[in-house]
Amino acid sequence: MITLQLVVLGVIVAALFTPGGRRLGIIALVLAILFNVATVGALSALRTSASGNYEGVKTAEQRHAEAYPGIKGTAPQEALTQQSMEEVRAEADALFADIRERLAADFGFTWVQVGEEDVRPERNGYGGESMLSEYTSAAWATEQPVQGYPRKLEVMAAIDEVVAEHGLWNLYSFNDPAGSGIDPSMIAKLYGSDDPRAQTTWEYYTENYPDPLRFYANIYDLSNDADGGFRTSREAQSARTGEPIEGLQLVVIAGKVLSEADRAEFEERLQDDHPHRAPRSGPIPGVLPGANYTGAHESREVIRPGAHTGGGSGGRRSEPQHRRSPGCTVGMMGEQATLLERMQLLQEQGVALQEQLRASRREVEREISAYVGTEAVQVTVSLTETGFPAELEIHGPAKDRSAAEYTAAVNTAFLVTQATGAALPIEASRAIIAAVTSGEEPPSLTISDDFGQLAVTASFGSVRSVHLEDQWVRSCSDRVLAEEILRVAQQAAKASDTFHRFE
Repeated sequence: MITLQLVVLGVIVAALFTPGGRRLGIIALVLAILFNVATVGALSALRTSASGNYEGVKTAEQRHAEAYPGIKGTAPQEALTQQSMEEVRAEADALFADIRERLAADFGFTWVQVGEEDVRPERNGYGGESMLSEYTSAAWATEQPVQGYPRKLEVMAAIDEVVAEHGLWNLYSFNDPAGSGIDPSMIAKLYGSDDPRAQTTWEYYTENYPDPLRFYANIYDLSNDADGGFRTSREAQSARTGEPIEGLQLVVIAGKVLSEADRAEFEERLQDDHPHRAPRSGPIPGVLPGANYTGAHESREVIRPGAHTGGGSGGRRSEPQHRRSPGCTVGMMGEQATLLERMQLLQEQGVALQEQLRASRREVEREISAYVGTEAVQVTVSLTETGFPAELEIHGPAKDRSAAEYTAAVNTAFLVTQATGAALPIEASRAIIAAVTSGEEPPSLTISDDFGQLAVTASFGSVRSVHLEDQWVRSCSDRVLAEEILRVAQQAAKASDTFHRFE
């Protein structure tokens, strides 16, 4: 097996020196490095054989699954019993109105609406679109700065009282290391400092679990901007959206919501014999609250009622939802068990091959650099020893920038760097094997920024894909792009860190 893989690698390297084959050679190099690590290549082959998906031809069963109106791994009854999209919209409008009125009376704030609401269809996990949507409200922002530690605490305490009156849980602070559960060094990267008194950004969150409404209150404070980098980022954001460069902002996001107008059709389409209509039990612990989840596995942490924030975070309790356990292999046939043994053996071979690929990659990179044009997008990703995204640098063309070009470069940088970096925990590899051998996708989640400009999908702490909006890429500097992509990628990696790689 190793000999064959090295021969493939040799062919790829040879292609790099063929003028007509350099682009394909570079792409093949990335794929070879990625899919030879931790049995992913063999798993892909296994999945193709199990599903009958040869040469891009979909089976009737796969096409039928694509029409599933719900979302894989989520009980359809959740969408029917929780708030509808219209109810979320009405609740958000009422909540915003009461907060604006309270803070105007207490602090003299005036307000401006930022953007318009956005409704995006959710994928169903089987290759098609569900009938559920992600709803993002228009944001509201103060026209006055909110500065000074005591004043920020007072503002958040007032908001906390209003959200409690609306039946939401108490506010939770992501940026306060005293209770957020995030490593202080990571808080410093995300919010400008690990000391809330010196931070450029405060991010507070609450929800009305088990309903889908998620509420965010962010404070942007330029008075704590030591080097001017945060101001540059905020000015770029303001140029795109028209929002004030500093102050308080409010927004509501609700995922997997059903419109009242679609309820009857949703119930009718559920009568079809779609696969996995109800998820099996088995939560994955350790997922951060407030993440924009997609995928088959999640658990939700929520705030305990009555816990006052005091500028920190409210108490938390875990409310796991029913999800299939990624490590579950109960009831597997004997033939499948044999496949697992073969996968584990292949994984051991992959470890040795990975060391050889690291050395080969360094040699090939030097050759590739001679053929990359001066106007190409250059992306460098640095990871910690545990594989956590630590740094991201982007250098692209001054003109004719496109989201497609930047997205491809960022994704390639993440995939290659992770493939030659820290290996996945053995538990993660087993979970991937269990998912694929049962015909499912490995668990993943996607986190988006508040305005839908970028989205990062991660699995077991590793970034799997990054999506960038074209207008955002064209209007931002490379530095701003890199900072924001890194921030969301770090959140996605942390939220998907099921097996505690980063603790």
